[in-house]
Formats: sequence, C-alpha cells, structure tokens
Amino acid sequence: MNKQNKNKKKHLAPLNDHVFKRMFGDIGCGEQLITLLNGLTKRTGELAIKTIEIIEKEIPREQYDDKEIRLDVVGITDKGERFNIEAQLRNVDMDSRGLFYISRQFVQSVRKGQDYDKMNKVVMITMFGFTSKEQGKEEEYYSYEKSNEYTERYEFYMPKFDNLKEKDINNP
Repeated sequence: MNKQNKNKKKHLAPLNDHVFKRMFGDIGCGEQLITLLNGLTKRTGELAIKTIEIIEKEIPREQYDDKEIRLDVVGITDKGERFNIEAQLRNVDMDSRGLFYISRQFVQSVRKGQDYDKMNKVVMITMFGFTSKEQGKEEEYYSYEKSNEYTERYEFYMPKFDNLKEKDINNP
C-alpha cells in the first residue's frame, strides 16, 4: 500500500444500515435519537420528546411461514409513542414494507384482554439515500402523512435536501 492511499480517510455513509443503527439505535444513543426525532418531526415545547427507550429491533415470526422483521431503530417515548426509523440506500417499495412494519408494531402494542384504544401511536420515518422520478418536485425533500390518531409517516429524501439551494443546516 502506498503512502498516499494509507493516509486517505474513508467516509461511511450515514444511511448505511449498520452505521445508522450504531449512531441512533444502540443503547446509550437516546440523546442523539431524541434530537433527531424532535428535529425531523418538528416537535418543540410540550410536544417535544423528553425521553426514549430504545427497544429490540427484531419482530419475530409467530408462525413458521411468517415474515421476520429486523427494523433499523425503534424507540418508545415518554408518551408511549412507538417510533420506527428506517434508513434506505436501495430503491425498495417502502409503501408496502412500511405498512407491514407499522401493522406488526400495532400487534405488539396490545395484549390479550386489552381494549384496542390502548394501542400505541406508531410513527414511521424513512430516510432515503436515493431519489426517483416518482418522488415529485425537486424541492420536495420530505413528505408527511397522518392516516389517523394512531399512525404518522414521514419520508425524507436526503439527495434532494442536499441539493437545496437555500437551507439552514443549523435549524433542526
């Protein structure tokens, strides 16, 4: 290895699953995760997340033929909301996958004998490291959808954000 290659620094992609999980999903990353979630969802004051418990990211199958899920980062807030944050570098169908992830989290939040109104709110956040023609106008770097009182979905297209001409990177 020549001296020039030896001193060259390698940068890891923040949306790489392993890197993203280490930055926000490991035990001890609660403060970083709270900052990220409050910034992405624009929560301030009374609505701001104060504490979060990072929980197991694997949803085991109940039957042999069921699909097993490994989520990137999952946390339950002080208000009982369940956050699932997914980082995607590849172009995959996150509409169907996200709906599946949300539904499995609903199933986990209600126990035998409990009323359905005890379900925890599930907030799904997907951060994409790519863009496609179907994603709308160039300046639309995020989308938000609130289906009902139990479900919110956010999608962020990082290449579009990076290409914005006017942005304040100090504003969460």
